[in-house]
Amino acid sequence: MRNNGYRNGALTAIALLLGMLVLGRAGGPSTAGAGQVTHAGQQASRRPEGGGLIIAADQRKQIMKELQLLRREVDQVNTTLNKGLSVRVTEMPEIRLPKGDG
Repeated sequence: MRNNGYRNGALTAIALLLGMLVLGRAGGPSTAGAGQVTHAGQQASRRPEGGGLIIAADQRKQIMKELQLLRREVDQVNTTLNKGLSVRVTEMPEIRLPKGDG
């Protein structure tokens, strides 16, 4: 039972860290479709300087790549947790109990 509590805590921590990673990437400038700009039906192979149009299909492809990468990373973490972790305490600090009132 204690092992399940530890595993749930570890998975929660991992989920929070992955969420922060995703939010960190989402907050930055978008690079999806930055290499292509559509203008009157033609594509230019230069990066727009003052913004430009983002091609939705390219943006979706980039999002899919990021999701696949994230899935692989989560699968690796899951595999590691399912194998089990070996922890060895090499040094333990002295435990001091608080003095009771009675």
